[in-house]
Amino acid sequence: MTETETLDAFPEPLLTTGLTLPNPTPTAPAADPGATAPATATAAPQSDPEPETWEQEQARRAREERAKQFRGMCPTLYRQTDAARLPPDRLAKVLAWKYGPKGLLLVGPTGTGKTRCAWLLVRRLFMEERRRVMCFDGIGWGISVAQAYGEPDTTERWLDRLCKADVLFFDDLFKANMTEAQEQALYGIFERRAAWLRPVIATMNITDGMILARMTDNGRADRGEPLLRRMREFCEVVSFGPGARASR
Repeated sequence: MTETETLDAFPEPLLTTGLTLPNPTPTAPAADPGATAPATATAAPQSDPEPETWEQEQARRAREERAKQFRGMCPTLYRQTDAARLPPDRLAKVLAWKYGPKGLLLVGPTGTGKTRCAWLLVRRLFMEERRRVMCFDGIGWGISVAQAYGEPDTTERWLDRLCKADVLFFDDLFKANMTEAQEQALYGIFERRAAWLRPVIATMNITDGMILARMTDNGRADRGEPLLRRMREFCEVVSFGPGARASR
């Protein structure tokens, strides 16, 4: 916006009839011999900003690249999360989690802020702690398993990547009914990551009984209880009950 200056109105010009009026010259007041002469203000010289060192430039570029990677990893909706609108006690508990072999399960109804709290934690782990993070939502997990389980060599390499990542994050785990391949992969991931002391972070809105109901008959009999036992043993549970509903 352009700032407009207001000029004081000039007086009407004096009309003369052939006479030229003298232009009065202002007289400076007499100097006080006892006064100290005012100091002349001098502007401090403007110094150019210090150029980046090679190390500073490399660190800045690394931060920018990591921020770019996070934008590709985290959906826009969750990057725009307002932390002030999340349940403060649950958010504090999630963000208090420290990296270690024991993961985190955020459990509760839809709309209680589980996913937003989890992404704030993942952002810290990826951006500030520079952890290697792999993320899946409910749909992406199913697609990834279907693609990876085409050939044994492909499956093993895929499982190895997931088991050795610093952090593995599942959003809406057990959202849909599982295939046997998904059950086998999930059981193997929890088993191997526990052995490698690598944590799993997951959000879900169903109970143990509902998890078993969404497994195949064979999976429920062979892997259901052992999988739940591994999850409880190697993850801390943060409950998002009805009172934890995020504000809109």
